[in-house]
Amino acid sequence: MAESFRKNKTRWIALIILALLFVLAFQGMSTKNATVTVLRGLSVAAVTFLVASGFSIILGLMDVLNLAHGTLFMLGAYIGWTAYIRPDTLIDLATPFLLLIAGLFLMPLLQASLSRTRSGSRSVRAWSWGSLLLAAIVLFFSLSSVPIAIWRPEVYQNSPIVWTQAFETGEIAQMVQAAGFVDASPVLVWGGVLIGGILLAASIVGFSGRRGGTVTLTPRARTRAIIVFATTVVAGLVIYFVNTPLSDWLLSLDTIWLFVWAILVATLSGAGLGALMETTLIRPLYERPIYQIMLTFGLAFIGAEIVRSIWGRSGFTMPRPSLFAN
Repeated sequence: MAESFRKNKTRWIALIILALLFVLAFQGMSTKNATVTVLRGLSVAAVTFLVASGFSIILGLMDVLNLAHGTLFMLGAYIGWTAYIRPDTLIDLATPFLLLIAGLFLMPLLQASLSRTRSGSRSVRAWSWGSLLLAAIVLFFSLSSVPIAIWRPEVYQNSPIVWTQAFETGEIAQMVQAAGFVDASPVLVWGGVLIGGILLAASIVGFSGRRGGTVTLTPRARTRAIIVFATTVVAGLVIYFVNTPLSDWLLSLDTIWLFVWAILVATLSGAGLGALMETTLIRPLYERPIYQIMLTFGLAFIGAEIVRSIWGRSGFTMPRPSLFAN
């Protein structure tokens, strides 16, 4: 024991000091408050560990310098706040999101079709840029017509701070108003989003070129791509038709279950954004470390500005669920 203490003297001293600090901090605190304090500390430590370990794993195993790693956690946290306070906003966004990514699931079919053509590189390049331009135009007009019930950070009465206060007082259900189509036709809007997603997929396939030679899809793979595409489209349309009752149901949930829902949404959002960043932006720069630093450093600033433009500059908190309430 004495030998172990001499070899790890610094660690033992640190542990003793921490134990004394714990004892002093919990003096006069009830068991409930002490438990809540410990859980809060563990949650902060877990977030810090995730950020640090994620950065070290990416750098150590993949030799990739991603300075925007913390930005993903920030965006995930704000999306989690949205899922907790305004789940109806996420439900409004679910339909256009699913219809948009549905087109991307057709990329294997489009890639196989492109690999069988005899078009030259100039034709493929022109087709790629043309598809991208058409996708941008179609998605701009379609997505701008999508009704979304969301706050306005520049208006205090409709800012995230006010919505947070309404959530804490239990008045948020009375404040939420469902968004609906005004001048646009739902068929045209959703059809435009779906077509825009397909055009975007065609553009991505065209830019990837035919470097891998002829791509052959088995009937099973072709059927799977079509089934995934159809399932995603149906899921998006179903969410649109049950938008109001689904939003009301989420708003009526207990804060504990809303908290679980928010954690799930935040985790999936951060993972999805990270995967998108990795596959589309960072992967082509694996052999250029300096470009990785420049790109991810810029993405960190872009992420911060996105947060300011959507959620505003004023600081606001996430109300505690009943499990952690005093």
